[in-house]
Amino acid sequence: MWNMIDLIEGKRRQSAVVNLAAAGVANAGNVMVVSTFAQGVGTKTLQIKRLKIRNNNCGNTWLHIGTGAAGTYVDAIPALYSVTNTTDDYQEFDLPQVQLGATITAYPEAVGAGSFDVQIECEEIG
Repeated sequence: MWNMIDLIEGKRRQSAVVNLAAAGVANAGNVMVVSTFAQGVGTKTLQIKRLKIRNNNCGNTWLHIGTGAAGTYVDAIPALYSVTNTTDDYQEFDLPQVQLGATITAYPEAVGAGSFDVQIECEEIG
């Protein structure tokens, strides 16, 4: 099923692999930053197209993807449940279509003695 958001062409960008070693919203880490390219004009938004996560011995827990940190954090998509020592690869058809006008951040609810690796591929529109 096609959505109007799909008809807007943007530029695909992929983040580096970000390691999240601390739990809780106060420790939300930047996963993808909206570019500040000097020649860009207008408002830019990010639409998540692919999301890869690796649970490195954190136990079975939830991973939150959104914007902000601590008191300003807002979930962009429903939290993702991750089983310890597994790798999950979510494609664009697995994810809700949302456009974010701010840096994408993430945090796990628990890490134990482990950490999470997160990598995001977005389409930057604008």
